[in-house]
Amino acid sequence: KQSAMVLKSVLFYRHSPIHFHFITNSADQKVLETMLSTWQLLSVSCSFYSIENLLRTVPKFLNKKFFTSYDGIKLMLGSILPLTVEKVIVLDDNVVVLSDLQQLWTFFDVIKAERKTFSFVSNTCLHLKSTEHFRECFRANVMLLDLVEMRKQSIFFKFWDTMSPQANVYKIIKTLLMYNTLLPCEWNVRLTNIQECSQKYRIIEYKTIDELILKIAEYPSLNITLEYDNFLLKYLPKEHGRKVESSALERKLTTYEDVCNNLKEQSQVQFLTHTFFYGNSYTPVDEYDVTLITQLTMDRIRTLHNLLLHWNGPASITMYGDESEKLKVMQYFKSFSLLRPNLVIHIVYRKPGSYYPINYLRNVAASAVTTPYVFLIDLDFMPSYGLYSYLRKAAELLMTTNPRRALVVPAFEAFMNNTIYPKDKPTLLEQMKELTVQPFHPYFKGHTPTNYTKWVKASYPYVTNWAKDYEPYVLVRSNVVRYDQRFMGYGFNKISHLTELRAQGYEFVVLPDPFLIHYPHPYSEDRLKVVGFFKVCNKDLYITTYLNELRDIYGKDSLYSQKGKTRDIMIKIE
Repeated sequence: KQSAMVLKSVLFYRHSPIHFHFITNSADQKVLETMLSTWQLLSVSCSFYSIENLLRTVPKFLNKKFFTSYDGIKLMLGSILPLTVEKVIVLDDNVVVLSDLQQLWTFFDVIKAERKTFSFVSNTCLHLKSTEHFRECFRANVMLLDLVEMRKQSIFFKFWDTMSPQANVYKIIKTLLMYNTLLPCEWNVRLTNIQECSQKYRIIEYKTIDELILKIAEYPSLNITLEYDNFLLKYLPKEHGRKVESSALERKLTTYEDVCNNLKEQSQVQFLTHTFFYGNSYTPVDEYDVTLITQLTMDRIRTLHNLLLHWNGPASITMYGDESEKLKVMQYFKSFSLLRPNLVIHIVYRKPGSYYPINYLRNVAASAVTTPYVFLIDLDFMPSYGLYSYLRKAAELLMTTNPRRALVVPAFEAFMNNTIYPKDKPTLLEQMKELTVQPFHPYFKGHTPTNYTKWVKASYPYVTNWAKDYEPYVLVRSNVVRYDQRFMGYGFNKISHLTELRAQGYEFVVLPDPFLIHYPHPYSEDRLKVVGFFKVCNKDLYITTYLNELRDIYGKDSLYSQKGKTRDIMIKIE
C-alpha cells in the first residue's frame, strides 16, 4: 500500500520519462507488476531486484540500533544495479512526493561540483557521541547516489571485512560525513516535526498511513492529496489536456447495435488493479481449506461487514471504486475491527463511464487464492453459521474422489430486512412455513435445479440435474476455469461460468444442511446504469457466441440439459 502511494505521488508530479528500480520481496513484486501492467503507463519502465537475496549479503553487524540492513543495501547499490545506471534517487516507501523529482535530480550538479558522491538531508553530526543517534542525524529515506563515483572509489564495498562491528559503524559515519553533500531540509521533512523546515515541503516522511491522514487534515497547507486521478497519472503533464476516450455510458446510444458494439469495446478496457491492498498471501490450514471469493462496489461496505460476521474463514475480496472511497473503507474496517490475518482486499480503480467489470473483479480475487478450494458467492448472500467448517468437511468427503464436482449451497431470500437470520436448517424450515423466507427467485430458472422440494427433507448430499441458466453458489477447486470477462454489468456473468463447468463435465452436488439467505436491498449505482438494450446484448453474447464457443471446445453434446431422478450420495457430513 505504501509503495503504491509513493509511486503515485512521483508520477503525479513528473514531467519527464522515468525508470523505477524496485528492491522488494517476491510477493510485493507481483503486486507492483500487476499494478504497472494494468495501469498501462506511458514513458515509464521498471526493473525488480530480490530483497530476500540482497539481505543475505549484508553484514550481520548492521541492526536496528546502529544501521539497518536496508540502509546497508542502499550503500551497496553501486554493485547491485547495472553498470549502465550511473545516478539514482533512492526513496523509501514511507515518503510522499510533493514536487517533480527532476528538480531534485539537479542536485547531482552540486554533488559533482563539490566532488562528493551522494547527498541526503542531515542534521549536524560532527559531534556525534554515539552510534545510537546515527539515524537521527542521517536520514536515508531520500538519497542521491552517484554510482559511478561509488564504484570508482569502492566506497562501502569492503569496509566490513576485518573490523569490529562498532568500528565498522563509525567508519560508515565517517565516510558519510566525508562524501556527503547536504540536501535542503525541504526534500525530507518529517511529518512528526513538520515545523522543522520552514521552506516549501517537497518530500514528506511519515510512519503510518493513519498518521499521514491525520496530518493532512491538521495541516491543509501541506497540499497533500491521497486521491490521485489515476487516468492522468498515465501521461506526462503536457499530455494531460488530451481528450479522454468517450465511453459507452458517456455517448448517446440509441440503437441495439450501438449498445452491443460499445459493450464489446468496454470488455477490452484495462483497469488499474492493486492486488493485496490489504493483507498478505494466506497459508492454508490444511488440504481442504476454503477461501470465499466475492466482489463489491464501495457503497456496499455494510453488507460486506455482515458477510464477514458470518464467515470466519479466509476471504479474497475485490472492491471497485476510487481513491477517496478506498481510504474510507479502510477506516471503516479498522473502526469495526474487521481486519484479520485471513482476509485480503484488492482494489480495482473505477474508470469513469465504464460498465461494472464484475467478472474481472471476480478473477482478481480468484488469482490471489492459496487454498485448494474456493467458495464463489455474491455479496448479497449471508452464509449460514458455521459454513466455513462445514465446507472444509464437505471438501474432504466429497471432492477427493471426484475433483470435478461443484458443491451447491442452496440460496434463499428473506422478504423483509428485519427477518431474523435462522440459526440452523430446522429454523429456516419454520420460517419457510411462516412465509418470511422462500427459495431464491422461484419465478426464475436460475436456482430451480437445486430441487428445493428434495432439499427440505434431505439428510445426504445429492447429485442434481444441470439445466439451462442454472447459476447456484458453489464450492469448487481453486484451479477452476476463470470467469469470462466479456460479460460486464448485469446479466449472464455467472451463468456463463457455471455453464462452462457443465461443459467440462462437472457434477453438481447439493449439500443438505447449509444455506445462504439474500436480504432485500436497493440496487447499486452500477446496476442502475444497466438499462435498455444492455442486458439483451449480454444475452445475445451468451447465446449466439459464448455457447457456440463452448460447443467447439468441449463438444456439441456437452451442454444438453440433464434429465432423470436426482441421486443421493450416502455420506453424512457432520
